Amino acid sequence: MKYALKLLNIKISLVVLLLIAIAPAHGQVQELWSKGYSKFMGNVIEPVDLKIDHLGNVYVAFKSFTSMTTFYDDYHLIKYSPQGDQLWVKSYNGPKNTNDVPSHLALDAEGNAYITGYSNGLGQAATDFCTIKYSPDGQQLWVARHDSPQGNDNKVAGLFVDEAGNVFITGNAAHESTANSGMDFYTVKYNTQGQKEWGISYDRNITSDYPGDIVVDGKGNVMVAGNTNGPAYDITVLKYAGKKLLWSQHYAGPSKSNPSNVSGNTAVASAEGIARGPGQDIANKIVTDEQGNIYVAGYSHGSNSAQDYVLLKYDAQGQRQWVQRYSGPARVWDEIEQLALDSQGNIIVSGFSGLNDRRKTYAYCTIKFNPDGEQLWVRKTDSKRTDAAHYLMPDMVIDHQDNIYVTGGDLHGKFYTVKYDSQGNKQWEVTSGFLGGGSFALDVDDENNVVVTGFTVSQQLGIQLLTVKYAQD
Repeated sequence: MKYALKLLNIKISLVVLLLIAIAPAHGQVQELWSKGYSKFMGNVIEPVDLKIDHLGNVYVAFKSFTSMTTFYDDYHLIKYSPQGDQLWVKSYNGPKNTNDVPSHLALDAEGNAYITGYSNGLGQAATDFCTIKYSPDGQQLWVARHDSPQGNDNKVAGLFVDEAGNVFITGNAAHESTANSGMDFYTVKYNTQGQKEWGISYDRNITSDYPGDIVVDGKGNVMVAGNTNGPAYDITVLKYAGKKLLWSQHYAGPSKSNPSNVSGNTAVASAEGIARGPGQDIANKIVTDEQGNIYVAGYSHGSNSAQDYVLLKYDAQGQRQWVQRYSGPARVWDEIEQLALDSQGNIIVSGFSGLNDRRKTYAYCTIKFNPDGEQLWVRKTDSKRTDAAHYLMPDMVIDHQDNIYVTGGDLHGKFYTVKYDSQGNKQWEVTSGFLGGGSFALDVDDENNVVVTGFTVSQQLGIQLLTVKYAQD
């Protein structure tokens, strides 16, 4: 049966179509604009990141089919003006004309955009690291690809652009250390022209190792956090000065001291291919403060719980200062997905936490710690989901007044965004979109307007990329 599809270039405002529900707590929020995008009916779209530049322009990176005849994803980057006008859309189809999947987006001080992910190439590896730089007017300035020496998939885990415009990528790459090392950490630096300045691999035990994130401090030192097999996965933190490894540290959670606990539970595969469950300690995010202290967040199998929040602090020399763990009342899957510091050096984490209710639902859970590791407050949303495997990966951002914003999907698959002040008081929450989608990313501009992006589904238009801008009182 042939599909009768008319190619559309749908660039519409979904103001009339959206179902907007605003539930203010202490403040008010109103929608300024909403924009939907889909190249043709029946397309599959998934946003991966959103950034706002210093002029208020909005950039959204997403993966999408370019053609309904091939069903392969390509990189896409769309730019909106502060008023919501679509300025341009750029796509990238790699040399193999198959899957090209973006995962991260960053902007530099000049408004250049960097999008990275993995792309099927023509070399030894099934997929390559692929990083692209675009000018503010959408001109492709360069493409940098990394192909590991042997097969298997190479996938980007983190992107960082420093103040000079140098680009740092980390990800897992096949057999970078030795022919028998499996997946290794691989970290690469590109200069402003996209030329590779150096690349360095890390392998712990001749088994597969998976980085989770990367950050660069004010002195140019590079820190990478991830997971190394030892034999169950431990959290690993590396610090480099250029290509020189200054130190490495590993964290093994409490379940590893009780082998009977580890062997008596069943692991569950995550989207990254790393098992959730017995003996697994996984790093998702890393940040650093002005003193060079390093904070790493993720999840860890507990001694009496399935999976806990875990937050670690190291000093600049790699000495662990403290570790904090959190297990929700259901003692099931609790996982940090986002990590940030406020202007006072406090640490805020957000993720999802299992609830002890009849429906076995999950809520977004945000926790604030002071620099000494003391827990200041815990907040869980009223919005709940039953599918922790995919749509419960929230995004979080902190504004200049240390207010905290978290976005994700609610129980009905609609956009859900909540704002807390620095004391953890809920200021407002808002939902938008049709059923069956969810928001994936958000950012706040210099005027404290909030922009979120995700996808939404309707009978009239199918799956749409949806970007919504809100104003606050």
